[in-house]
Amino acid sequence: MRRNKIYTKIIAFSILFLSGFNLVSAQTPLYNETFTVSDGTTSSSNWSSTNFNTSWWSPFDVNSTQMRSFYSQGEDVWTSSSIDITNYSDLNISLDVSVGGWGINSSDYISAYYSLDGGNEILIQTISNNFSATTITLNNVQNNGSSNLTIIVKLRNDGWKSHYFDNVKVTGTLLDNDAIWRNNSWVNGIQPTIDKKVIIDYDYNTATQGSISALELIVEPGYTLTVDNETYVEVANDVTVNGNLIVETKGAFVQINDNGTFTGTGKVNKTTANKNAWYYYTYWGSPVSNMTVASAFPNVSSNRRYFFNAANFLDANNDGFDDNNNDWTIATGVSIMTPGTGYAVTSSSSSTFPGPDYITFEGTFNTGTITTPIIYTGDVSSADHPNLLGNPYASAINYNDFYNANSSIIEGVTYFWSQATPINANGKFSQNDYATYSVGMNAGVAGASGVIPNEFVPSGQGFFITAKANGTASFSNSMRAKGTTDNSQFFKTSTSKNNSNSSNSNKLWVNLSSDNGVFSQILVGYVDGATSDNDGLLFDAPKLESGEAAILYSTIINSSKRFVIQGKDVNSLTSDEMIPLGFKTTISEATMFTISIAQLKGDFLNGNAIYLKDKLLNTINDLSANDYTFTSEVGTFNDRFEIVFKSVTLSTETVALDANTVNILQKSQNNITFKVANNHTIKTIVIYDIQGRLIYQLKGNKNEETFNLPKLNQAIFIAKIELSNGALITKKAIKK
Repeated sequence: MRRNKIYTKIIAFSILFLSGFNLVSAQTPLYNETFTVSDGTTSSSNWSSTNFNTSWWSPFDVNSTQMRSFYSQGEDVWTSSSIDITNYSDLNISLDVSVGGWGINSSDYISAYYSLDGGNEILIQTISNNFSATTITLNNVQNNGSSNLTIIVKLRNDGWKSHYFDNVKVTGTLLDNDAIWRNNSWVNGIQPTIDKKVIIDYDYNTATQGSISALELIVEPGYTLTVDNETYVEVANDVTVNGNLIVETKGAFVQINDNGTFTGTGKVNKTTANKNAWYYYTYWGSPVSNMTVASAFPNVSSNRRYFFNAANFLDANNDGFDDNNNDWTIATGVSIMTPGTGYAVTSSSSSTFPGPDYITFEGTFNTGTITTPIIYTGDVSSADHPNLLGNPYASAINYNDFYNANSSIIEGVTYFWSQATPINANGKFSQNDYATYSVGMNAGVAGASGVIPNEFVPSGQGFFITAKANGTASFSNSMRAKGTTDNSQFFKTSTSKNNSNSSNSNKLWVNLSSDNGVFSQILVGYVDGATSDNDGLLFDAPKLESGEAAILYSTIINSSKRFVIQGKDVNSLTSDEMIPLGFKTTISEATMFTISIAQLKGDFLNGNAIYLKDKLLNTINDLSANDYTFTSEVGTFNDRFEIVFKSVTLSTETVALDANTVNILQKSQNNITFKVANNHTIKTIVIYDIQGRLIYQLKGNKNEETFNLPKLNQAIFIAKIELSNGALITKKAIKK
């Protein structure tokens, strides 16, 4: 039938599939059907058709380089071949549609659809009855990982007319290999990896969506990337934040290359462990640049924010405190927190306690090389040369790496403040609140808080190092850590007694505690590179002391120091090994002390019993099976205890009280006589039961003393007798 051109109308349908971002604008032709085949053709390699009415006078075929449908009286369907859209985005689909003839009926229509990967047909547009030319655009239809596109045209004409369509085209933009997060999914299924640019164009939380590795990172305006606790984002090169970036307390934001840039700002939220009072200090380091002290700690009194002036520290009497009391200096509110510098800050006095502090650091994240001066006072009378540093990054750093990069000017030990002890009567804080970490041991010891540090210094954390020369220390991105627990060491306690590993090293943590709040921990380890002598701070860390109520420590031959960490030769750990332990207390009231194994590592220690020998009471206890409880007088006892690895028969004499004894006589049920030679005088007698519990403290002034002792049960007891000449005699006896 001849086409009446007067009534020809042209309609262009176009569809925009928006599935990329920040892509180049050049379009690539993907499909172009102009129907140049012979008239009467009904299908080809690019398309196929289904004719509702197959009679000769109702054709659905090519006519004059167009596809036509005349007087179909039902629905004719045209379907394109599968169009490959893999790695293409910004897809544009267009087709020209015309209608000619007369007799338009209400049932006449032409509809266009598309389908992705053979899925549901999605309607683009339907036009019915008589229509005028129009262009329809459908925006932001995403192609989330589809490989194939199909175009479908459906039409019906019951009147004496024809529908035509022609110039079916598909173009698209070749996708970059970017990972784009949009509308809560990764566009085209492209996941983030360390070799891809990552674009955050929708809110993203690593707690629910997972950690991210990226070559470069862009956060788009209006959207927030949250790095939640125990997750990470690592970026090899540059970071651009046009939206929001938030790193939570135990989250890690890591940049790998030192020459990578950070553009924009972000927030690092830090929550401390619970504090018992507002005046408890926390040591801080800023992970952002150009933040003032007052902005970081707005509610803290101006006279409770300090930095440590290492050049002023002099400690000639080695009490752990500056002799001139001018080492701590007020950090004014307007001063900028210097990256790499540590700060000591209390809580706000208006806060509620017990409770944590909540601090937010906001600004441009520090990245790349950060330097900080190291001060060595040169005062030979000072045993220590402390400098307070701060982690400058929004992630943990590995202290072993920091030491290795700066070992010419710093020692291999670091101290972390973990306050758990109130101020003493002299207004001083307890040095026992310092947790200690040793590079040579690759292990740490808890302070009074009971939390054992590892090699990772959390973001925002300040820490003390000991200088061995003047110089400049450098932090670098290579020291940064992304592990899911690397940024949480002070918020997670390790308390397992048995924690075996396959390492050649063996490490033993021993606790001292009491019924009135004492806590002291030591570590003795057998590691490569250490000897049984004093190896310096790389392996052997002295105990920081300042009048603690009670401490436990190890000792080393030919050294007067008390050690909180001691490294020993790996070859010296045999069944004949002996570890001397000292004990010191200033507590005068009756106190029950307990020595216990906190944790241990290594094949030998896990495979052998560990015994504690009390040389004062001449007893031995299987510490692997039971904690050891004892009492003590005030004093320092450098050689009271030993750790040994085999049970031995003790040489203490046992005396029966109903015989003619030399030393001790039971004169009646409760009256006990203590007698020494005529040329000696009894000064004091301390009596313990067999468990080491204090029963009596007695005084004398003659060579023979008799006491009424009703608290003694019919059992073995131990008497420690001090003579006027200073001699000590310990005897085990049996009361009947």
